[in-house]
Amino acid sequence: MAREIPFWIKLAYVIIFSFVFLINIVSKFIPANATALTNIFMVWLGLSILAIIIFAVYTIVKAYKEKWHHSIIALAITGFIAYVTPFVLFSIKYFADKHELTNIICLVLILCPLVYSIILIIPKEKEFKKYSNHVSLDKLFIMYILTLGTYKIWWMIRNWTYIKEGTRKDVYTWDYIGLFVPIVNIFMLYNQFETIKECSKEKLVKVTWSAGWMTFWFLILTAAALPSFKHDNIYTIVIFTVLMLGIIPIVTIQTTMNKLWNKSQRKLPRKLMYTSDYVWAVIGIILWTLEIMLIV
Repeated sequence: MAREIPFWIKLAYVIIFSFVFLINIVSKFIPANATALTNIFMVWLGLSILAIIIFAVYTIVKAYKEKWHHSIIALAITGFIAYVTPFVLFSIKYFADKHELTNIICLVLILCPLVYSIILIIPKEKEFKKYSNHVSLDKLFIMYILTLGTYKIWWMIRNWTYIKEGTRKDVYTWDYIGLFVPIVNIFMLYNQFETIKECSKEKLVKVTWSAGWMTFWFLILTAAALPSFKHDNIYTIVIFTVLMLGIIPIVTIQTTMNKLWNKSQRKLPRKLMYTSDYVWAVIGIILWTLEIMLIV
């Protein structure tokens, strides 16, 4: 039986990840001629990343000894990957030359462990299992727009949890971690969609989509919307249109999942919003604020 993760460990991750994320955001607004200020921010950033790497190693060792829940190990590994990957990218000539694109990728990478740490620190909702896994398509659409498409991260994580609890299928820690690992996440995403398809067919739910094509369109539309921080009028409209189109594969798969839960959990009541959804709503407001600041 896994032991509960100490609160101070989870809080420490939230504070460190938030600090580094804010440094990255603020540093984008520092004037090019403010060399001294830039150097100070770079020192802070370097020390923070070093602290994250050391703390990640400490957490993994301690978690194995104390038998803490595997989610903290997943967080430590996610943080390690998210903060080491930028150094690797900037050492590759192609990414070093594509400075703006690489900065966006790095920003998305460091946002992932921050979101994950916030999710972990949220008190567990004991009534969760009393409700159906059904997700309102209206809510999904609103949350997707509100968070500039980043809600899909939580949607993918929650899918594995729903599959594990609703179908008794084996879901491992690596299935969660793999969603955040470049290249590997392509196969993990396909595996998730294929698992949803198989579970639905077992309950005689008609499935008309292919896991391969859903994975393809999901990744293509996500990748096409990445440069949304580059702004000029027409370009911004095109990018945001692509970003909104990214919800099509998500809604298609969620519709199938809702039919599955309607059959297997028809006696359970539905719940519209969980605590985690409110957290994502706050994150969405922050993202929209940053986006508007960049436009203006």
